[in-house]
Amino acid sequence: MRPAEVASGAARAPAHLLHRVHAAGRRPRHRAPPSRHAPAFSSTNVFAQLEATRQGAGIGVLPAFLTQRTQLRRLLPDEIDIRLPVTLAVRRETVTHAAVRALWAALRQEVAERADELLPE
Repeated sequence: MRPAEVASGAARAPAHLLHRVHAAGRRPRHRAPPSRHAPAFSSTNVFAQLEATRQGAGIGVLPAFLTQRTQLRRLLPDEIDIRLPVTLAVRRETVTHAAVRALWAALRQEVAERADELLPE
């Protein structure tokens, strides 16, 4: 499973990126030493991250399916494998509602049908 893509035009990931990935709880296979360099760009919007990476802002950690139609390329596929769960958050009292169960079933089916797109090798 590889839902994240490390993409850039650069040849290798800087140490600060690998350290930040580790610090966020997503362990790379090899640890990089801490760095004093802070990211030059930060956003919680994945589309802003994609566009910044496309425009040459640096290396981006992006979902694989977002990068498939770009000229970005995956870096360090054997060293970095970030897997993120899909979470459905609902109020406790609605967990048993038919609509919530139907949505959860539909999401699981969609993810299963798009496995090749979401989890490219």
